[in-house]
Amino acid sequence: MAASGLFARKSLEEALAETEKGGFRRALGALDLTSLGVAAIIGSGIFFLLGNEARTTGPAVTMSLVVGGVAAVLSAFTFAELASLLPGSGSAYTYVYTALGQLPAFFIGWIILNAYAVGNMTVAIGWSSYFTAGTRTAGWDLPSSLTASPPDGILNLPALVLVALVTLLTLPKIRESTVVNNLLVGLKFLIVLFIIAFGFFLIRPGNYVPFNPGGFSGVTGSAAILFFAYLGYDTVAATAEEAKNPRRDLPLGIILSIAVSTVLYVLMAIVVTGMTATADMPDDRPPVAAGFQDRGYGWAFGLITVGALVGQATVIFAFHTALVRILHAMARDGFLPKRFAKLHRSTGTPWALTLWVGGLTALGAGLIPLNRVADMTVLASIVMYVLVAAGVLVLKVLRPEAPRRFSTHWSVAVAAILVLGAIAVLGIGPEIHLFLLAWMGLGLMVYGFYAHRRAEAARHERTRRSTPA
Repeated sequence: MAASGLFARKSLEEALAETEKGGFRRALGALDLTSLGVAAIIGSGIFFLLGNEARTTGPAVTMSLVVGGVAAVLSAFTFAELASLLPGSGSAYTYVYTALGQLPAFFIGWIILNAYAVGNMTVAIGWSSYFTAGTRTAGWDLPSSLTASPPDGILNLPALVLVALVTLLTLPKIRESTVVNNLLVGLKFLIVLFIIAFGFFLIRPGNYVPFNPGGFSGVTGSAAILFFAYLGYDTVAATAEEAKNPRRDLPLGIILSIAVSTVLYVLMAIVVTGMTATADMPDDRPPVAAGFQDRGYGWAFGLITVGALVGQATVIFAFHTALVRILHAMARDGFLPKRFAKLHRSTGTPWALTLWVGGLTALGAGLIPLNRVADMTVLASIVMYVLVAAGVLVLKVLRPEAPRRFSTHWSVAVAAILVLGAIAVLGIGPEIHLFLLAWMGLGLMVYGFYAHRRAEAARHERTRRSTPA
């Protein structure tokens, strides 16, 4: 350890040793990792948020996407460098533990729990609304009491069932789970490409005027909301201990997934705003689907519904898989009960933790009304990305000699911090910052009364074992 107490850092050598003896099975290649990143990124953003923001921002929503994309790409570079330097399953948590110390590492894990678990609940609820609309169109009307959480209903059953099914999908060996994910991502990718290609023939250039009805504030506000659409490339780093060649494939998977997703988002924005004028975008239907329906291509609504359902299911798969691996790393370091650090003997996956996280997330999706958590998830993720970028700067100073398969200039990390900070300040309301502070305050209590003592005990035990008799 480089220090003691609250800011005791885990050395690179110790973290790498834990990675080598972690017990996970290395079965994922570069294509699998890229698919996992695309699975996490392409979902609600391209089918819901993009169209919603286009109503107020107009064609300038492409500028918002570019701003969010620049922030995501800069942050992805910092993740790629740390992934090549420290290919451990803890992702941002492990990076921060190594660079900044124990207390910041716990807080980053606490923030990830908010960003991933609450984000999955939100995605599941959105999936439920799309599923309910699709069944209603097909003539099967589900009881309203079973499609909404209290107080509007008894239980959001579709959301609960979706999370439960995805949880079961992540229980087998990572190779089998990833094959299913790759197939679903391939289907989603083809649907999105078809929508973009067919939509280009329906564009009316006059719909791009006025280009920016919302002005500067509209672009910055939408950039903050649409940054939610880019969340997910960090999930690639969480599976580092299951990658065949992590130092090469992790940076490749992170950068390719964000690059592919950014191109798809911008193309979709051009199509959506070109097919329908901002003033004509309906409030009762997603603009992506409405643009086709209003031109007489009603069948496209069904295709878009399938794409949205598949897309959101893969988002939950990616975030659930990543969250379980990160919490597993925290349990290995003593922050969580030891039983959560155990891997199943036959599958090589953290089965107990998978079931606990999946069960609690499913209950949350079914019972908790989550109406305004997108901004909360974005702000929590921005804090995580900023700390990771700061970790890059710290490790460049402390360990410049450490081998890096992928390395960026220090200015990239500084730019990432500045751009992410600007999005957080300009685009996210002060009440969301207060909510995050409250969440951090709760985390401080958990750390002080529980996690700190357990982590210190685990740290001293590791030190004792590594000290020659």
